[in-house]
Amino acid sequence: MILEAVDVCFCAMPGLHERMTLFITGGLAPKAMERQLRREAEPLVVLEHDTLLERGRYPQVGEWLTLSDLAGFRDIEALRAQVALMFSEYLRQRPELGDQPGDSELRKAFVRGAFLEGCFTRVYHMRLRELLWARHRFDRLVVAPGSGVNFAFWRAVAAEEGMEIIVLEPEWKGRGLRRKIERWLCKRAQKKARSSIQPSLQPSIFEGAPDDTGLPLAVCASRRVAPLLAQEKEPCGFRVIQAGMKDLDPPDPAFEAAERERFSTWWRRWKTEVLPASCAPDAKPCLAPLRDLFERMGEEETAGTYPRVSALRARARAWLESRAPAAVIADMQMNEDEAVWSLAAAQAGIPVIAYSYDCLALPDITHSPDILLMDGVRGRSRTLRAGYPAERMIDVRCHRIPAAPPRTAAEIDAAFTARRPLVLSADTMAVINDPQEGLRGYRLLVEAARRLPEMDFVVKFHPLRTPKSEERSFLGMDENEIQVKTRFIRALRPPRNFRLAPPEASMQDWLEKASVLVNTISLTGQEAFHFGIPVVFLCRLDADFITFPDMEKWMTPLLAENADRLVDALRRLATDADFRHAQARQQHHYQDQCFWPAGTSLAAGIRQAARLAAELGPFPR
Repeated sequence: MILEAVDVCFCAMPGLHERMTLFITGGLAPKAMERQLRREAEPLVVLEHDTLLERGRYPQVGEWLTLSDLAGFRDIEALRAQVALMFSEYLRQRPELGDQPGDSELRKAFVRGAFLEGCFTRVYHMRLRELLWARHRFDRLVVAPGSGVNFAFWRAVAAEEGMEIIVLEPEWKGRGLRRKIERWLCKRAQKKARSSIQPSLQPSIFEGAPDDTGLPLAVCASRRVAPLLAQEKEPCGFRVIQAGMKDLDPPDPAFEAAERERFSTWWRRWKTEVLPASCAPDAKPCLAPLRDLFERMGEEETAGTYPRVSALRARARAWLESRAPAAVIADMQMNEDEAVWSLAAAQAGIPVIAYSYDCLALPDITHSPDILLMDGVRGRSRTLRAGYPAERMIDVRCHRIPAAPPRTAAEIDAAFTARRPLVLSADTMAVINDPQEGLRGYRLLVEAARRLPEMDFVVKFHPLRTPKSEERSFLGMDENEIQVKTRFIRALRPPRNFRLAPPEASMQDWLEKASVLVNTISLTGQEAFHFGIPVVFLCRLDADFITFPDMEKWMTPLLAENADRLVDALRRLATDADFRHAQARQQHHYQDQCFWPAGTSLAAGIRQAARLAAELGPFPR
């Protein structure tokens, strides 16, 4: 046994019955996992995460399971709602514990994603265990690192049940020479492209037009909204100035120290007066499964984050009150210092108009603006179900709608006839409930490339995001994820007409060249819809899926869940002009009528929001 790669724990002697092992696979320790799997001789149940093993090579496996076999999309949504309910017990305003006005909103605005995802992962794994134990009685665990695998949970299960557990450590690798060269070339190309762009002659809304005299003042406190607002071609009804963290003095040390003591007192009371009752078996919701996570979160946040943010909020409030704006324009991003402007404005009685951008307004677990500018229909139904009032919501034109116009019918045809058709695949980050999804897609694409040598195939990797770590259950998009995916694809021995585009490459550049997009859940599919690029989906999406909600109510998507159907769809798109034009038309219909309706401009939305804020008053926080 290789000691540095394997952690073995014997928690008790096995029972007298035939031993049953649960082997949890993952893509981050391929060598150790292969050795261990070949070493296993007794009956096995294998639960695959981000692997697609050749099952015929392992005859000792009695049952193969995937995460999607155990929990589907609706199950995941129900678990997320359960976690949100649990979090609301910690986040909601409790004056009886010493909460001052605005404290609940502060906690909501600064929920760390790692804590939220950690709680969800714990609840999700509890459900997996329940479903697995309903099938078999296990005496032994082997756990490999991979997307969504939680080492701490399975170690706790082994200790609780007196099971032997073997934990395979990740085989971390740095960025190789090839990836370094790819990254450098992409960065150089992007820098060259940026330098060639001519500056716009459109006057910025922040520069102030001659007829600004007499307009009320608004403060834009979002670095995301500011450039969008600067591109608007119509007035928003305000004289807008920008504000950022650089405009604030450092927090007052004495005030911050006093707030630290205040929040620590609140935490001690919450921990002794609320948490025990919330962990009782009959509590609804019952926090017992997450008690240690809540305790760690409370200790860390009340000692560090909350006092610092409160002190910054005081600075922002003084800054705002000295200028007396009629509104603050913000966004809904979580756990970012910019949120102090929204918190300060709410305390000062200044209306907050927030653009949804990438985060939703979920009043129980996020801070809530007075008026929400909803960025397209994506997430609208979830926001309403979460309790944000429809009368405080204004639909505005989505910032993700490409600036370039859709292709003409002739341009759609030319993409198939003027050159070798290019089949582009939009890769995504692995999702916790089905990390195999991307791997299945690669297998279909490689097979299609073999059978369609007259076409070119490109998989564009998702941009790098959060690094993988044991704490985050190895979820994230980093170099290790690229290595897992690249290793899997190379093992398929793709033909010469199949290639990979690095995560740093521009998706917009690839879309310009694409004849067709092959997609699963990526929002790139909506951009392809806009351009008139036919999209083939490799999986059926739930009607409530956030990137393509209610799609089948508005159109008949091209669905190819196996290689034969994918090849047939691509051939028909390449040879049947009427078919590809009809596909482009129905994609536009869904997008124009449902997902990205023409909607209101951002500037007009702000004007309307100002009127609504005056009419409805502050959001009841």
